[in-house]
Amino acid sequence: MADQNAAIHETINDCISKLSKYGTLLSYPAHKEIACVGDMPDAVYIIKEGTVCTVRYTSSGNKKIFWNSWQAETSDPIFLTASVITRRPVTVDIIAETNVKLVRIPYDSLMEAMHSDPIIGTGLAIILASRFMDVKAQLHESEEASFEQRFYELLLKYADEYGEPYENKILIRIKLSQQFMADTLHVDRTTVARGIKKLKDDNLIERINDLYCIKNIKELQLLLDQVSDK
Repeated sequence: MADQNAAIHETINDCISKLSKYGTLLSYPAHKEIACVGDMPDAVYIIKEGTVCTVRYTSSGNKKIFWNSWQAETSDPIFLTASVITRRPVTVDIIAETNVKLVRIPYDSLMEAMHSDPIIGTGLAIILASRFMDVKAQLHESEEASFEQRFYELLLKYADEYGEPYENKILIRIKLSQQFMADTLHVDRTTVARGIKKLKDDNLIERINDLYCIKNIKELQLLLDQVSDK
């Protein structure tokens, strides 16, 4: 299994590297909208620097940010693939969360690349299949998991992806507002505030210069294991 996973990651990395050569490098400032609901995209994008965020709004206008919605160069770096390949409108808003550098690959170039290079076609197939499986898992988790479980998973996810050692603790080097966490977990801010207060009272997290710092990553993982077993 380990060998298979390594081969999958290698294929994806080779795919992204080769596909990047078909595009043009562009820069976007933080908070810039790259695509919005209803757009018919004519290109896919590969992230070279920064992160983008996928956002969807409910019929009442409330924002929902979906699990695994942040994408960066080192994690799920290509977006708009499904919409471009299937020629269907975008169903979410895609926003530059930070200043970003993106490689834009037009539809015709994407099709040429997929037909001429099996590694690119295979890599994109793996990426799309993985996202489909992730969405199924997200739907299941949202139905079954408690707020505490999803909240602790969220903190651990960002600690893993954006955390840096800091005085024997883990500092998450990206701002996570209570509103962002509420949107991501599909709850109100009051619920998130209560969750944060509990972790502070338990001496598991603190704020340092508007960044969350996990004081004991093992204890937080243990807490997650306890709520997951209920």
